[in-house]
Amino acid sequence: MPGPRAKPPELRLIEGTRATHPDLNRPVPPTSSFPDPPVWFQPEAVKLYHDTVRRLGEIDVASEVDTDFVVTYVMAVMAQRECERAMSRLGVSRSRKFTTWEKVNRRVIAMAKELGLTPAARSGMRIKPNEPAPEVKDLFAG
Repeated sequence: MPGPRAKPPELRLIEGTRATHPDLNRPVPPTSSFPDPPVWFQPEAVKLYHDTVRRLGEIDVASEVDTDFVVTYVMAVMAQRECERAMSRLGVSRSRKFTTWEKVNRRVIAMAKELGLTPAARSGMRIKPNEPAPEVKDLFAG
């Protein structure tokens, strides 16, 4: 009885392979090229900024062109945490922060997906950022 049928090259290109996924077990590259956080960040925000940059380095997508996006993401997370502290202090029913928290929570989740910081986003990563994708026209020629 023959084994499973091999996938055509076009399908392998679209789906990717496990070999093209980032290796999350390899040592984290230095992120010294990533700019320092803004000077006006509070200590908690600085810690979150460095943690986010480290995580982006772990999945091999850290790029200094994303600095402003990372700053915005950190600010959204800090706003989310402040709302959570207010709701915890006053109770959800007495706090006016719940509506703000809902909005900022959606924004944080969307931004985390964009940065590849959610499990679903990481599993969808198919190619290595440092290597150009093969030319599609070459696969169909012949």
